[in-house]
Amino acid sequence: MTVQDPRAGQPDVDRHPGREQRYAALVENSPYCIHEVDEDGRLASMNPAGLRMMGADDECAIIGVDYLDAVAEKDQPRIRELLDKALDGEFSEFEFTAVNGRVFRSNFVPLPSADGEQPRLMGITQDVTERRELERKFHRSRQLDAVGRLAGGVAHDFNNLLTVILGSAELLEARYSADEPEIRAILDAADRAAELTSQLLTFARRQITRPRVVDLVERVRGLESLLRRILAENILLECVLTEDRLLVNIDPSQLDQVILNLATNARDAMPTGGTLRLSADVVSLVAGASGELAAGDYARFRVVDDGSGIADELLENIFDPFFTTKDATGGIGLGLATCHGIVVQAGGELRVRSSGTSGTAFDVLLPIATAPETVATTVVDREVSDPLTVLLVEDNDSVRSFAQQALTVMGHTVYVATSGEEAVDVVRGVPGSIDLLFTDVVLPGMNGRALADQLAEQRPDMAVLFTSGYMDDDVLTAGVKERRFELLPKPYTPDSLSRAVCRAVVSSRAK
Repeated sequence: MTVQDPRAGQPDVDRHPGREQRYAALVENSPYCIHEVDEDGRLASMNPAGLRMMGADDECAIIGVDYLDAVAEKDQPRIRELLDKALDGEFSEFEFTAVNGRVFRSNFVPLPSADGEQPRLMGITQDVTERRELERKFHRSRQLDAVGRLAGGVAHDFNNLLTVILGSAELLEARYSADEPEIRAILDAADRAAELTSQLLTFARRQITRPRVVDLVERVRGLESLLRRILAENILLECVLTEDRLLVNIDPSQLDQVILNLATNARDAMPTGGTLRLSADVVSLVAGASGELAAGDYARFRVVDDGSGIADELLENIFDPFFTTKDATGGIGLGLATCHGIVVQAGGELRVRSSGTSGTAFDVLLPIATAPETVATTVVDREVSDPLTVLLVEDNDSVRSFAQQALTVMGHTVYVATSGEEAVDVVRGVPGSIDLLFTDVVLPGMNGRALADQLAEQRPDMAVLFTSGYMDDDVLTAGVKERRFELLPKPYTPDSLSRAVCRAVVSSRAK
């Protein structure tokens, strides 16, 4: 008869006399918190990493402490239930928020116990606060990027429609009378729609901008008198600006928009009056505490009010498009989203701080431009007296029809194409010279920039004027910023088209 060894299948400690010491060393030196919890939920042991995590000097300080004491109140019922299940033999893994606001991930397994011993759990806990914050930012960035792409696409289509509406209304105004109220109503409504579309594009970071080096302090001072007019009489405006120049590289009109928008928001937060403080200075960001920006010196424009403040649960969403706490008459929620898009597009960051009960501070941080950029001399608008031969390339039927009509009214000869490939064929059939290529950037197949590059080899003296409802071409964007390309943003009118044609032709002839 064979008697089975009762130790069969169990770790043979006798044969591995150093195993317990190695396991003890592993626990002691682990970077994770390894701890034991008894059946009452009280801590029974903890390794040095866990003690550091809890801020305890030694193990005696935590023995007998209720595990749930470190857990935020909202998570305590759930964690208690999971610990009970672990005591019943189930593997338990969960995340919770600690009382100090940090996020931890724990897993527990029941420890084998001898007869008469109290059941215990062994847990491994790690701090995942930074990881979860990075994941949150990543998912939020993905969501906002998706919304931005949608906004950009919608704005592109709207700009095509607005080009036809604005342009046709202006043609009617020129044909009939500027005093016609119906025509003026169409123009006013279309202008407001164009402004809204511009805000969408700014949020989506696809707005066509012309940044240059400007003095932030000078821009704030230039708007001070306007700000005093738009503030209520019961609001005191205080401006604390550095005496030094603060050079930043940004579209000046967009910088003005940010300043005015933040000041207006601050005014609305103080319906019963208060103080609005504007300041401009240099701030140094250190590594590890600089948010999305690299460490270094930045120009800071700060707007501080002592109004009602912003609740903590709203702070995360205030830069979202169409998010607003105002009623239906107070705006559609694009103001802060627009400001955020402008600042980020300029390489900066927009930060907010609020107590949730009183006072809010917005910080606009922008990279400092070390010296003014050398800007090519701008071609002054002037008439081109001679009729031109223009190749118009536009895939939208309505926009193409309007643009052709407007150019013809100006006295130019117009050839049209609906795509880049068709435009190449049209050029082959034009016997004389082509003075100007006027093309949309976004075209089916060959885009406008590729078309201009190809035709330049055949018609080197041909001027080029691009148009687009939004900017999504990095090379073209850089060219516009460096003033190598002429671009007419949509929506445009016959008047703005005429001036853009003059600029493009005069600039081309000056080269």
